[in-house]
Amino acid sequence: MRNKFKIKIILLTFGLIFTIFGTNNYNFFNFQGENDGTIENREGTDLKTPKSSGYWATNFIHVDGNWSYTVGNYSWCSGDGSWDNPYIIENVTINASNSPTGCGIFIDNSKNVYFIIRNCTVYNSIGGILNAGIKLENTDHGILMNNNCSNNGYGGISLRNNCYNNTILGNIANNNHDNGIGVSGNSNENNVIGNTAKDNGQYGIFISIGPSNNNISGNTVSNQFVGIYLYGSGCSNNIVSNNNASYGDIGIVLQYAINTFVLNNTVNYNSKEGIYLWDISINNKISGNTVNYNTGEGIIFDYQCDNNTISNNNLSNNLEYGISFQDQCDDNIIAGNIINDNGLSGINLKEFCDDNTILGNTVNYNIGEGIIFDNQCDNNIVSGNIVNKNTLYGIGLNDSCHDNIISENSVNYNSYGIFLDDNCDNNTISENFIYRNNNGIGSEANCHGNLIFYNYLINNTNSNGYDLGSNDWDNDTIGNYWDDYSGIDADYNGIGDTPYDVSGGAGNKDYYPMMIYNAFFFEHPDDLTYEVGVEGHDIKWVIINPTIHSLAFNVFKDGTSIKTGQIFPMIKNEIVINVDGLDIGVYGFTIEVEDGDGGRFTDGLWVKITNNAPIFTATPTDFSYEVGDMGNNLSWSFSDISTNNPTYTITRNGLLLIIDNPCVSGEVIEFSVDGLEVGSYGYTIEINDGYGETILDSVWVTVNSSSNLNVVQYLHIEIVDQSFTTEEFNIIFSVYNESGQGIDFATIQIWWNGSDASTDIENTGNGLYFISLEPITVAPGDDPILLNLIISAIGYQNKLFETYLAVDPDALEKEVGGGPEGDPLLIIIIAISSIAGGIGIVGVTVIILRRRKLAS
Repeated sequence: MRNKFKIKIILLTFGLIFTIFGTNNYNFFNFQGENDGTIENREGTDLKTPKSSGYWATNFIHVDGNWSYTVGNYSWCSGDGSWDNPYIIENVTINASNSPTGCGIFIDNSKNVYFIIRNCTVYNSIGGILNAGIKLENTDHGILMNNNCSNNGYGGISLRNNCYNNTILGNIANNNHDNGIGVSGNSNENNVIGNTAKDNGQYGIFISIGPSNNNISGNTVSNQFVGIYLYGSGCSNNIVSNNNASYGDIGIVLQYAINTFVLNNTVNYNSKEGIYLWDISINNKISGNTVNYNTGEGIIFDYQCDNNTISNNNLSNNLEYGISFQDQCDDNIIAGNIINDNGLSGINLKEFCDDNTILGNTVNYNIGEGIIFDNQCDNNIVSGNIVNKNTLYGIGLNDSCHDNIISENSVNYNSYGIFLDDNCDNNTISENFIYRNNNGIGSEANCHGNLIFYNYLINNTNSNGYDLGSNDWDNDTIGNYWDDYSGIDADYNGIGDTPYDVSGGAGNKDYYPMMIYNAFFFEHPDDLTYEVGVEGHDIKWVIINPTIHSLAFNVFKDGTSIKTGQIFPMIKNEIVINVDGLDIGVYGFTIEVEDGDGGRFTDGLWVKITNNAPIFTATPTDFSYEVGDMGNNLSWSFSDISTNNPTYTITRNGLLLIIDNPCVSGEVIEFSVDGLEVGSYGYTIEINDGYGETILDSVWVTVNSSSNLNVVQYLHIEIVDQSFTTEEFNIIFSVYNESGQGIDFATIQIWWNGSDASTDIENTGNGLYFISLEPITVAPGDDPILLNLIISAIGYQNKLFETYLAVDPDALEKEVGGGPEGDPLLIIIIAISSIAGGIGIVGVTVIILRRRKLAS
């Protein structure tokens, strides 16, 4: 009973563990078996006085592959190494200060068996890079669970050199000299989950030199130099998720790491950086992390860290930058992050960082700039960001940053909205909403060739635009909206009739200032036309609320309210209305938005729904065929991008043949016209698209008389067998055509010696016919007997056949008594045949059948 209870506990434990880890797609159990090896065990402590783990105490345990010896000799080890009954070492306390292996528990060369080490306490293992409280080496399918590996000379728990599919779960690894948990040396597909690693000398969790596809999840690491450190060539495809790496020097570090996922971690209150990537860490994903209140940067990328994605993180209240890229970090994406209240800038790119994309971030209340590029950062894109209430610039370029694009950002309540300084040339600044900054857009004297157009510059305190350099404030078609423009638009083309003078004294002008009477609408939809039934049509207003209060909006369709909501302050609000599914017609859509002073701003458009008729993509041409021919068809196909249960109708000479038969755009409609009599026939098809639009097509089909009626076809006849006796003359003949095909449907008339014998003919199939005639013999020198045949068949010319038979009676008389009984007599009979007027003499071999006499 006790053993059954123990097995149930083991199975339950494995079931829970592997249910939790199932989603990671790690294959824990691939093999069954056991390797040969050696085991060492030294017990130097009285087992009658166990330590805090409960039951046993020892100096060290070393299993070198051969578990069966351990199970047979030590009561703290059980199981057989199978999946449902793994080897278990449990409830052992080890003071490893005198361990000859340098470790408290050392498992090596354990392959293809399953084991668990649980509820053990290991401490005082000897210092040295190869030592740990519990160490696995060249080992797979192990679970280390609920152990306490603290106060060891180097590491708490270590997986080294080709350890696969192991799980380190729920352990405590604190106050170790170097690291709490280490995974190194091409050890792959391991799980480090739910452990606590605090107060270690260097690292809480250290993944180094080649490990890949490991899962480091749900751990708590604090108060050490680095909480979680991934390092070294070949360190790739690891997952670092849902960990708490706070209150250390640096929370998480990736060095030379590739394709690593850093997801949903909490990284707060570290004395240096929150997350640090450096030395060519590429293609990593940093997403969903909370990185706040760190003394250095929230996240920093340093030296050739390319193609990384940093998205949806909260990076706030860090003492330096929220995110910083420096020294040749290219092609990265920074998207959807919240970056507020940082001590320096929100986002900082410096020193040759090119081709990065900064998209859709919220960057507010930072002490320095919201977004700043410094020192030759080129070809970057800054788009769709909300950059408000930063102490210096909302967005700034400094020190030779060229060819960058700054577009569609909302930049409000900063010292400068957007500012260019120190030889920043050939940048494009467009479609930004720049409101209530001290200065809207500014450029120093040494900045040239920048294109600044289609921006909305409203209520900026000192100036909407300030330019000491030589830049273009329009694109030769459209300029910017200036709320202090005093010109007019006499021709109502949306462009001011006189230039806007940009302040700064350099003589720069906007020659095409926009005339806009509703600054609330950053983007408004154009009139829309689409075909009925086609989907995928939205109308969208993008509205900037420049007040500090939320404002109500109401959308109407033909005067009826269809959507209401709030326009939030200082951000880009999108109001999207789907207009699919409308019937044919014209509809008016309008939006009303409160202006904050008791009035309303409005905007509207027309949506027109049309229906185009279907078109034929294939039609038949007029044609003819001979009566009786088969395989004659009419084929049509049509195309229509919008249909509603389309149908087709076919008529012939005005007579309905098919009515409202379902069809589909693009399919082939095929109709047979076989079996018609001689004549001409007009066929018409009408296709209805279901919305009332129809198309017609007509075609003529002519059926002609068969040209085969004038072709002469001949019959042939051949006698294939004859037999003559005193009782009957039997003849078998074949009737066939020019192709040698037997004619079964022939009508045959036969005359024998002038008497009609037609009723005696039998059709035996395949063109063969049998006739039995009354025997008539001819004495030598007498005239032969005439046999006449007339053969008729539909489609063939009648066949006349005549032949003369002369059967010697003496030959028949000899048959009665001559020759051995049972032997047939062969007689040569002369026959003269006449076929269609020709006469010839042929020799015919006649088999005379003998009749046997009955015994008397």
